[in-house]
Amino acid sequence: MNAETIGRMLLLTPPVDAGEALGSFSGVENNVAPLGICYLAASLRKRGYGVSIIDATTFKMPSRKVLQAVLQEAPDYIGITATSPAIPSAADIAAQLKGNGVRAPIIIGGVHVTNKPFETLDAYPAFDIGVLGDGEEVLPAILDCLREGRSPASLKGVASRQNGRTIVSEGINVVRDLDALPLPAWDLLCDFPRAYRPAPQYFYRLPSATLVTSRGCPGKCIFCAKSINRRKVASHSASSVIGMIEHLMSRYGVRDIFFFDDTFLFSRKRAIEICTSMIERRLPVSWCCFCRGGEVDPELLGLMKRSGCYQVSIGVESGDQRILDILGKNIPLEKTIESIRFIHGAGIRVHGFFIIGSPGETEESIRRTMALIRHSPFSSIQLSYFSPLPGTAAEEMVAAYGRIRSDVIASNLWEPVFIPRDLDVRRMEQYYRKILRGFFFSPRRLLIYCFRVLTHPRHLSAYARAAMAILRRLLSGKAADFRHLPPAPGEERDSRRP
Repeated sequence: MNAETIGRMLLLTPPVDAGEALGSFSGVENNVAPLGICYLAASLRKRGYGVSIIDATTFKMPSRKVLQAVLQEAPDYIGITATSPAIPSAADIAAQLKGNGVRAPIIIGGVHVTNKPFETLDAYPAFDIGVLGDGEEVLPAILDCLREGRSPASLKGVASRQNGRTIVSEGINVVRDLDALPLPAWDLLCDFPRAYRPAPQYFYRLPSATLVTSRGCPGKCIFCAKSINRRKVASHSASSVIGMIEHLMSRYGVRDIFFFDDTFLFSRKRAIEICTSMIERRLPVSWCCFCRGGEVDPELLGLMKRSGCYQVSIGVESGDQRILDILGKNIPLEKTIESIRFIHGAGIRVHGFFIIGSPGETEESIRRTMALIRHSPFSSIQLSYFSPLPGTAAEEMVAAYGRIRSDVIASNLWEPVFIPRDLDVRRMEQYYRKILRGFFFSPRRLLIYCFRVLTHPRHLSAYARAAMAILRRLLSGKAADFRHLPPAPGEERDSRRP
């Protein structure tokens, strides 16, 4: 760190065991750059603070190495960001730092502390301060207070302690003008962008980089954190997005962009401006994004295709309208199906997100989901179990629809934690495996993946890891006996196959 700065801060992502976080899908996780702390680092540098980053999550650093690195760095302040599944790991590394004599204040940020500020600081005394919401504006102010010997308790959206008691100031920090933020500090990341590679379905060529061009979501899904996602969407302007893409291309040689926004296409006007600019500037970059049902049309998709879009991921969740209504999707299933057909018709891959075991789920609703997957032109899917994460509306309502298992820790979305009233764990796991097997190991899809590997040989290792992860999932636990499961609607039973 620069000795001439007014203070030195170290930002880190916690060391998370991929096996615990992803189970059998370990090895094909999204290793994307931690943009949140890159934005924080840039804002702190702009205010005169020296900053360094330790991305222990991506590099799978064991706690002892993280501890050694922090002790060697000897920063004045330490910031850790953590989601709900990662909060125990973040608290553990914070406790180890304190136990080894680190006196620098430890500040925790991220979605978990935002949703559970009292619970977080009460449960984990190694955290000194919590930041609620966006940190780019409030974090430098917190450091100013600490540097000047003042309490940051009066700042908006800050959790702290007074006389051993947790206090939380009112409000959540929200940055409204994203264009006013400096460019993320990608230069502080080790071996960027080569060390960062999305999961196989989220890149077309390498090197690839991730951008988050908006914050918030117009949806009201019960499984998303209310304080973070259910806010008015703030976004970078189209010109700002183009500027970031050109910076990544010229400075780091990036050739592929993964737009990691909750929904990149929330504004049709902005999407058209971005695509038109990419076409006019002839930017040789491929890209993919997320969207909600009803946000696309043939004209927009034509522009997206011409500008380099190769895939759109869409949140379908279920093939049963009743389940979608319980989930708060507020999108008619027919609209989502129409969007899927539009995307495929434009020559763009469709990646579908699905959830099994939602409140109100039954065997019949799962079979409707299976039928939708079978009869839709998805190039790939992601299937997760429903989990009522902290700070979501689901957390408050699931008791009316089923039970939370007491024999597992709700650490990820890849094992059944919530059990709907009309299902049991064994049945859910059987359906889960049947969906994976039916989708990924159909002859047609295997041919598609073989063709992709032949046309892009460098993708072989990524697809091989993904195939092994799916096989591990199919073979994990008890033998997957599908013979007694009824067929999905419209599915013909083949007596020669289980």
